[in-house]
Amino acid sequence: MTARCPTCGAPVMEGVAPVQRWTPARKAEVVKAIQRGRMTFNEALERHDLTPEELTGWIAREAAHGHRGLSVTRLQQVRS
Repeated sequence: MTARCPTCGAPVMEGVAPVQRWTPARKAEVVKAIQRGRMTFNEALERHDLTPEELTGWIAREAAHGHRGLSVTRLQQVRS
Protein backbone atom coordinates (compact mmCIF):
# COMPACT_ATOMS: atom_id res chain seq x y z
CA MET A 1 0.00 0.00 0.00
CA THR A 2 1.37 3.39 -1.00
CA ALA A 3 1.58 6.07 1.66
CA ARG A 4 -0.71 9.03 0.97
CA CYS A 5 -0.28 12.69 1.76
CA PRO A 6 -2.77 13.61 4.50
CA THR A 7 -3.16 17.07 2.97
CA CYS A 8 -3.88 16.30 -0.68
CA GLY A 9 -4.22 12.51 -0.89
CA ALA A 10 -1.49 12.13 -3.50
CA PRO A 11 1.11 9.36 -3.11
CA VAL A 12 4.11 10.29 -0.96
CA MET A 13 7.70 9.25 -1.56
CA GLU A 14 9.12 7.75 1.65
CA GLY A 15 12.63 6.38 1.82
CA VAL A 16 13.26 4.16 -1.16
CA ALA A 17 9.82 4.22 -2.72
CA PRO A 18 8.88 2.39 -5.89
CA VAL A 19 8.71 4.42 -9.06
CA GLN A 20 5.27 5.93 -9.35
CA ARG A 21 3.39 7.32 -12.27
CA TRP A 22 2.05 10.83 -11.87
CA THR A 23 -1.36 10.78 -13.48
CA PRO A 24 -3.13 14.04 -14.39
CA ALA A 25 -5.51 13.46 -11.46
CA ARG A 26 -2.65 13.09 -8.96
CA LYS A 27 -0.93 16.18 -10.30
CA ALA A 28 -4.22 18.10 -10.02
CA GLU A 29 -4.62 17.00 -6.38
CA VAL A 30 -1.26 18.52 -5.49
CA VAL A 31 -1.90 21.73 -7.47
CA LYS A 32 -5.34 22.16 -5.85
CA ALA A 33 -3.90 21.61 -2.37
CA ILE A 34 -1.40 24.42 -2.97
CA GLN A 35 -4.03 26.73 -4.45
CA ARG A 36 -6.42 26.12 -1.54
CA GLY A 37 -3.71 26.72 1.05
CA ARG A 38 -3.68 23.15 2.40
CA MET A 39 0.06 22.93 1.71
CA THR A 40 2.79 25.28 0.61
CA PHE A 41 4.82 24.99 -2.56
CA ASN A 42 7.87 23.90 -0.53
CA GLU A 43 5.87 21.31 1.42
CA ALA A 44 4.69 19.80 -1.86
CA LEU A 45 8.27 19.62 -3.13
CA GLU A 46 9.42 17.78 -0.02
CA ARG A 47 6.42 15.48 0.45
CA HIS A 48 6.30 14.34 -3.15
CA ASP A 49 10.01 14.49 -4.05
CA LEU A 50 9.42 16.97 -6.88
CA THR A 51 11.73 19.55 -8.42
CA PRO A 52 10.69 23.22 -8.37
CA GLU A 53 10.65 23.22 -12.18
CA GLU A 54 8.38 20.18 -12.31
CA LEU A 55 5.84 21.59 -9.86
CA THR A 56 5.94 25.07 -11.41
CA GLY A 57 5.23 23.46 -14.76
CA TRP A 58 2.20 21.60 -13.38
CA ILE A 59 0.81 24.81 -11.89
CA ALA A 60 1.37 26.79 -15.10
CA ARG A 61 -0.12 24.09 -17.36
CA GLU A 62 -3.14 23.66 -15.09
CA ALA A 63 -3.71 27.43 -15.09
CA ALA A 64 -3.39 27.68 -18.87
CA HIS A 65 -5.17 24.48 -19.95
CA GLY A 66 -7.03 23.14 -16.92
CA HIS A 67 -6.89 19.52 -15.81
CA ARG A 68 -6.31 18.35 -19.39
CA GLY A 69 -3.07 20.35 -19.52
CA LEU A 70 -1.55 18.02 -16.93
CA SER A 71 -1.61 15.07 -19.31
CA VAL A 72 1.71 14.35 -21.03
CA THR A 73 -0.14 13.48 -24.25
CA ARG A 74 -2.11 16.70 -24.04
CA LEU A 75 1.09 18.68 -23.35
CA GLN A 76 2.64 17.27 -26.53
CA GLN A 77 -0.46 18.38 -28.49
CA VAL A 78 -0.37 21.85 -26.94
CA ARG A 79 3.33 22.28 -27.89
CA SER A 80 2.70 21.24 -31.52
